[in-house]
Amino acid sequence: GWRCNGGGHYLKDEELDQFDIAEEAAEKGRLAARLRQISKCPQNYDWHREGDGWRCDGGSHYVKDEQLARFNAAAEAEGKAQLLVKLRQIGKCPQGLDWHRVGQGWRCNGGAHHVKDEDLAKFNAEEAAGKAKFLTKLRQISRCRPGAEWQREDEGWRCDDGAHYVNDEDLAKFDAALEAEEKVKLSAKLRRIGNCQQGSDWYRDGEGWRCNGGYHYVTDEEMAKFDAQLEAEEKARLAAKLRQIGNCPQGYEWHRDGEGWRCNGGGHYVKDEELARFDAAAGVAGSKAAAAAGFSKQPRPPAHPHR
Repeated sequence: GWRCNGGGHYLKDEELDQFDIAEEAAEKGRLAARLRQISKCPQNYDWHREGDGWRCDGGSHYVKDEQLARFNAAAEAEGKAQLLVKLRQIGKCPQGLDWHRVGQGWRCNGGAHHVKDEDLAKFNAEEAAGKAKFLTKLRQISRCRPGAEWQREDEGWRCDDGAHYVNDEDLAKFDAALEAEEKVKLSAKLRRIGNCQQGSDWYRDGEGWRCNGGYHYVTDEEMAKFDAQLEAEEKARLAAKLRQIGNCPQGYEWHRDGEGWRCNGGGHYVKDEELARFDAAAGVAGSKAAAAAGFSKQPRPPAHPHR
């Protein structure tokens, strides 16, 4: 194997081989996605070399090397343009200047604005979370498989398998329904925290929320504490499920890794689709058991007098 000069880390040849295999599979997947995008191949076929290009295994679609090269050049230019947009946005640079590497970050060519790598990484993480949330919506509307990528097509979005399409109108209806559902959830949460027994709506009032009846008030601080408790409980439930699915005997926490979750020990991985199957299998039985026991997963609200 290999040991770092500091002596604290060791990598077996077997682990290196597994990493190379995973990288090769990932690159093959990226190449196939590019070829499908160029050729507009609606199927999820593999591709093979043929002459000066690539042909899908279905036999109907062919992409020349020069087409692939032009696509890659355009994608690289688009990636650079997107990076510049991010840097200008994070660095609050109003000029249309280019940027260059400086130490552990980026500086605009005007010299006045600087973005650290850690700030860019945080921005990318938030953007990725937003993209994941958007893809989840598309999958929910279309019932497409987990892990599918989507591209703009006409006035909507099509999955890379080609089998599912969501138009902008359906997406807008879904968002409106989701917003209404979130409003209902927010009202229920406020009534629970504020011990309000009425079905009143709530409105912003100073640094908190007041029910339309006027008798109950929930501060933003109380709401934040309630949400933090909810998040901690949900995180614990997720970790328990991941340990069960991944057969991880340790009490490690888990973090996002590609299209799934990896334990912080590094030895166990659970794909999103595995987690979805687990939830689907456990959902009905769990709901019945919870209903029979009269159990609620909501945390106990903070006790305070009506204001």
